[in-house]
Amino acid sequence: RATEPLLVEEHSPPLLTREYLPEIDIFILHYFEALFQRLRPGSWLVFDNFQDAPEGSPLPRILHAAIKQLPPHITVAVLSRSDPPPNMARFIANRTLKHIGWNQLAFTADEFTSFLDFSGSTVAAPDAVRLHFLTKGWIAGVVLWLLHYSGEEIPDTVPAQWTPENIFDYFASEILEKTSAEIRTFLLQTAFLPNMTVEMAEELTGMPAAEILESLYRKNFFVEKHRLRLVSYQYHPLFRRFLSLQAVRFFDAEALQSLRCRAAKILEMHDLAEEAFRLYSQVDAFGPMQTLILSRAQVLIDQGRYTVLSAWIDTLPEEQTRDHPWLLVWKSVAMVPYDPKESVRLATEAYRIFAKNNDIAGQVLSWSTVVDILTMMRSGFAQLDGWIEEGGRLGDLLSDDDESIGLSSRFAAAMLMALLLRNQGHPEMEKWQTRCEKLFFRCRDQQIAVALIKNLFWSYYWLGQLHKALNMESGLRNLRDSGTLPPFGQIIMGALLALAGVMRGDHPECHRLVRESLDLAEKTGIHVFDFLIVSFSVYSALGQGELQTVQPLLTKLEGALSNYAIWDKGQYHYLIAWYAMQDGDLQNAEEHLKIALSLEKACGNPLTIALCKILRSQLLLELGRPAKA
Repeated sequence: RATEPLLVEEHSPPLLTREYLPEIDIFILHYFEALFQRLRPGSWLVFDNFQDAPEGSPLPRILHAAIKQLPPHITVAVLSRSDPPPNMARFIANRTLKHIGWNQLAFTADEFTSFLDFSGSTVAAPDAVRLHFLTKGWIAGVVLWLLHYSGEEIPDTVPAQWTPENIFDYFASEILEKTSAEIRTFLLQTAFLPNMTVEMAEELTGMPAAEILESLYRKNFFVEKHRLRLVSYQYHPLFRRFLSLQAVRFFDAEALQSLRCRAAKILEMHDLAEEAFRLYSQVDAFGPMQTLILSRAQVLIDQGRYTVLSAWIDTLPEEQTRDHPWLLVWKSVAMVPYDPKESVRLATEAYRIFAKNNDIAGQVLSWSTVVDILTMMRSGFAQLDGWIEEGGRLGDLLSDDDESIGLSSRFAAAMLMALLLRNQGHPEMEKWQTRCEKLFFRCRDQQIAVALIKNLFWSYYWLGQLHKALNMESGLRNLRDSGTLPPFGQIIMGALLALAGVMRGDHPECHRLVRESLDLAEKTGIHVFDFLIVSFSVYSALGQGELQTVQPLLTKLEGALSNYAIWDKGQYHYLIAWYAMQDGDLQNAEEHLKIALSLEKACGNPLTIALCKILRSQLLLELGRPAKA
């Protein structure tokens, strides 16, 4: 957000959505590539207060990626009170990065004297020597002292175990004692705002904040002023830390809790959710924390900030989360990229509570979450049976009106895919196809619309309605080339077009579209559909008898296998068996087909089980066992 005024183009760099998470490093590279292309020449990208990054934070890795591809017209500056992280050593060694340490920043005696002269200070020469010794040439400490210097003698000694923080607190306490009661109260109250507009400061203190903040800024009272879309102010980090500690001593416990909660509410109202949550958590304000989580959960998910949402929910007491279905379902959604099985467990528990409370919207969201995960994992479709039954009941209760179209569209897309994977002969299959068709033309959520068109295309293909599938080609192509779809949607459209090439028997077109889709997947780091996309080329090549091209594709297919996708593994062995049959290696074909059939039965998809049995019958005939065939 802070870089937006510097961008050459209107579009911001991409958001970290779920499909990027498996290849996060590639996303980081492309993010900064896009950002640097859009920043005006001469721009500076500043990482301030880098030392505040928590242990285990990905920020050092992100910074490394930024510096690695830094163009010559952009400068990156990292401000930190700690040493550079280890992964910066190479940049420092090859002079890409210049480390300016404490010794280089501290004023020498001559520089110190020049600064005093420039600032118009009346400090006598002997006092200036003592002040330089006391501050070790640290300019912030010098400014603090001079701010309220009234000619008193400067001490000869420094606090025990001298650090910049110690000396800052020492000087700041001297200054605070000399300010008026009104300004002191203003400083102590606003210390709980990490940054503030005039409006925010006035809401918190009830004082004329514009006048006070501008006066503090003009006096160099460790107040920074930022002129972006709105003018905002921010205390120097050390000064704010000092004021926060003083506030704990100044206000009683009840007043302090009230102050923190009011500050948090103001931050929340001004779209500073993380800062608000941090303040709420300091006083165990679990009620407001829960409200903030529920109001921001969807935004965090849309931004790909799954770990933030998960950490927020984990901050609440267990007794508060275990019986609250919305907290459970949002925790489930946050866990999908990292622990799908736990995500299913949480969403199932949420569904149970929603059903007990007769909460239709909650049931639909938790139901859709479970079904989406089970279809995504492709490890056991038999688990869908109970959810299909529940879905039939929910579908009759769910309205397709404009208010709930996003919810009903997601539900319908998931229901159609669940039926395809588990029960293609279901009596309501046509009903769900028709419902998805109608919803697609009304749905305004791009991600859900892509799911609808993808699942509809698959249903036409698997149910033998090839004319319907092929009639969608021009629409798929227009959507892919519209420039409105994110890379994830473009890859899906490209994959469906490749499958259309298989249907039409246009094998060169299929191979071309597969290459394009894989190139985009490699460029963006989105490899969710790699196995599926490569398999289309394998099917096409085997259908044409192009055995010389199959083996490299099978190697690529093996590399795209995931640990948990049993269905993919079954398909992999099925394709090896088909290839071996065409190559005349019937024994190898029989071995792989046996594995394929076992895996597909374990997964429970009737169509692929049938395909394995058909191929086995053909194999048995070639092996001279017609009775078994």
